[in-house]
Amino acid sequence: MHDNPQQYFLLTATVRPNMLKKLRVTDPTIRLRQYQDALKHWVEAARQQDAGVIIVETSGFERSTFLSEVAPDDRAAIQYVNYEPSAEVVDRGIGYIEWSAIRYAIDSNEFDGADTVYKVTGRLVVTNPGQVFGKLASDGVRLRTRIDGSHSDTRVLGASVRMWQEVILPAAEDVDYERRIEIEHCVAARIRFARTIRKVKVSRFPRRPLFAGQSGTNGSVYSPWKVALQGLLVRPLEPLVALAARSISH
Repeated sequence: MHDNPQQYFLLTATVRPNMLKKLRVTDPTIRLRQYQDALKHWVEAARQQDAGVIIVETSGFERSTFLSEVAPDDRAAIQYVNYEPSAEVVDRGIGYIEWSAIRYAIDSNEFDGADTVYKVTGRLVVTNPGQVFGKLASDGVRLRTRIDGSHSDTRVLGASVRMWQEVILPAAEDVDYERRIEIEHCVAARIRFARTIRKVKVSRFPRRPLFAGQSGTNGSVYSPWKVALQGLLVRPLEPLVALAARSISH
């Protein structure tokens, strides 16, 4: 473990979809434009937080075109990883593909176990990054989970590299696409168990992430203003929610 753990934004991307089931945005031209627009935001967010940017792309799309809208100096600092999923991986669904790609990207880099990695869906942006992200402890995990612990929001979540390797990435093995047991359920279950046995320290985001962009799965357009309004309504109740969540977890 080094003395100065680093922070990284790990963006997942698939320009040419590996599968079309459960996808609303399938046009590679549209998807590429969305990824490129979002990447400009993440480069700036990384600059503000002294973080690294890593992209893992799962359809063999070329680095030069993907990064063509980024300034040359920033382009050179971005780590770009191509991951080619096997037919068996694709058969297990979108979440399993994504988690396999994250594992590949983490295994391909010389991280320290105490480094913090935030996984973000590459076509989305978080418009309030300074209020959301930050380095975590070596046993830290940061995410949003339903009060009953049944479902985690995997659009953005963070953890130390060690917690990714020991807790979050193994959740993919529980995915059952045909039975609708998705990665969101499996991550929630693994983290809940790890928290119960005091393996991890789970924290909520200091502020609700304000998303902008379009969901590739259902086509919904995220509005940061709508999310902010929801936050204003829900935030007064969050201390009670957190207390209830702790009660459920122990």
